[in-house]
Amino acid sequence: MSSDYSKQYADFIGALEKLFHIKSNEPIEDMCSIITNTLISKYQLTINQLTKLIREAIRYNYASGANYVKILEQIGADLTGVSDYHFETEGSIKFIVMHDQIDKFKEYLTQNSISGDIFLKIPNFVYNAYHYLKFFAELSLIEACAYFGSVNIFYFLISNQISEITERCFSYAVIGGNQDIINECLKKHKMDIDCLRSIIRAHNHELLEYVLDREIFELDDLYGEDWGKAGNCMGDANYRPIYKDIIRYQNLNAVFLLFKRNKYYIFPWGAVFPQTIDIFKNNTFSNKHNHTKCEIIYFACKSKNSDICRLLLESYNQNIVNNNEGDDECISHGIYISEKDKYRKTALYYAAKYNSKETAELLIAHGIDFSEKDNDGYTALHFAARYNSKETAELLISHGININEKDKYGRTALHIAAIYNRKETAELLISHGINIIEKDNNGETALHHAARYNNKETAELLISHGANIIEKDKYGATALHHAARYNNKETAELLISHGANIIEKDNNGATALHHAARYNNKETAELLISHGININEKDKYGRTALHIAASNNSKETAELLISHGINISEKDEYGQTALHHAARYNNKETAELLISHGINIIEKDNNGATALHIAAIYNSKETAKLLISHGIDISEKDNDGATALYYAAKYNNKETAELLRVHLKICDIF
Repeated sequence: MSSDYSKQYADFIGALEKLFHIKSNEPIEDMCSIITNTLISKYQLTINQLTKLIREAIRYNYASGANYVKILEQIGADLTGVSDYHFETEGSIKFIVMHDQIDKFKEYLTQNSISGDIFLKIPNFVYNAYHYLKFFAELSLIEACAYFGSVNIFYFLISNQISEITERCFSYAVIGGNQDIINECLKKHKMDIDCLRSIIRAHNHELLEYVLDREIFELDDLYGEDWGKAGNCMGDANYRPIYKDIIRYQNLNAVFLLFKRNKYYIFPWGAVFPQTIDIFKNNTFSNKHNHTKCEIIYFACKSKNSDICRLLLESYNQNIVNNNEGDDECISHGIYISEKDKYRKTALYYAAKYNSKETAELLIAHGIDFSEKDNDGYTALHFAARYNSKETAELLISHGININEKDKYGRTALHIAAIYNRKETAELLISHGINIIEKDNNGETALHHAARYNNKETAELLISHGANIIEKDKYGATALHHAARYNNKETAELLISHGANIIEKDNNGATALHHAARYNNKETAELLISHGININEKDKYGRTALHIAASNNSKETAELLISHGINISEKDEYGQTALHHAARYNNKETAELLISHGINIIEKDNNGATALHIAAIYNSKETAKLLISHGIDISEKDNDGATALYYAAKYNNKETAELLRVHLKICDIF
């Protein structure tokens, strides 16, 4: 076979290059056809993978942002955070710079000035499992010209000394790809690792060849984690090694170019790409050149490359890794199969994470120990549950994995499925007899976790299979307490509809309403009240939900409680009203609400202390000021004959003491 492994994958490489360099005025039909026929049909990229790639392409080809949104629509992708984004329109100064309209730019300058360090913000639509987080790369005017390859405006700015070439210009220039701008940047700055990162991410293949031919970077540059910067030119919060960018941006051409220079440039992470199978068939590698701290089989498992996994597991002739270079380590049958990474995860964990059933089958067939646990005590089944890898979970169960095994927090795979709302996997686990009422180290069942994370679907499944709805954790809290604490109204409603005891108390005597009040969860509190909970119920310290709301400044919930007739004058076991609690924690807003609803401002506790005494003891100056403004008697004494000023002085609360002294003098004057 030819040493040029890239030729047979020219269509894949070309498709990604075209995707990252589509023109703003280019029809999208051809690109959509390539995506469908090449990337999806032939190379089996998922819509989720393509969505991530296209979102990244927006960052590196912002001028074509509107086209990318259309492509996402065409392939049925998730448009969250993108569909409502407004890209620059014709006539705006940013559009003028973007398209290097030098005459219009000069005309604009005759009537306007461009001030400030930030000219353009390019969105970084960062994705995680729950939502998209939008960050921005902030570019100056000269940096924007470099980024867009707007060479005429770029030269105009530097020749007229309007702008100077910044250090970051180089990184933007390699994205823009204009050779003249790149040459100007070379006069001022050296190419750094950020430039290499931009070249890789932007699929700038010609420039990558140029860089590699001149050996500007070394092997170690692919693996460095920390380059001494807060972030790169595109606003990433953290750096990752370059090889991870090659994987993330599916830059297969970079893989082959690096391999041509040095085979160890792609070892072992190249196994992520199924297109590298011939490389690993036809070449030998030594583990002493592995700089990733992960075995090659991990990378193959992460990307569901069952063919490469099979090659690794079934090669006895040491074609993959040999000892020729004095290294006594080799990847072969049975040697590394149960090797663990720094998190103590074996390859089977990654097969479970990515639901690579075929790879998992291979690993099991070759004797991997599937009862192994990682640093968190997870088995591969826990991992399958977390990522809803139902097929792999079923495989593990069929091979006899302990379905009730617990992690170091005492959680079974069902707890994990409940936390992450993995209903399908939860259903599978239940069908195979997992203990549905098993408790973790905190005494929580899977239903407690489903309630905490508002995973209504999984909660409903658990209840339908007999989960005890009134089961308590070690703190005496039911699932309803958890739902109330985290304001999970939908799950709370479900629990109540299935007979949850609405007045059940935890070990502190708190009802779900107390929990809702503590965390200002007005919606759930309203639900509980509508279902008839005793609004004046007390905990073991004699506190109503209003006391709790006052202690935590939960003003909105306090207002709700008052509107539903809670006893505003109720006292706890120490004789304190909600106003005493608001004063203690300096919760001025809630104190004001209580006063406006007629609470007795001079009410005393068991020690004869008013709210002002409490404010003085805890140096709650703002609340003390409020109480004084509403006419509280500053000279009032408690059972020991002490005034508020006495306590402020006793506890060295200078601010409150001074406030009280000033108002005492005013009182003396009048």
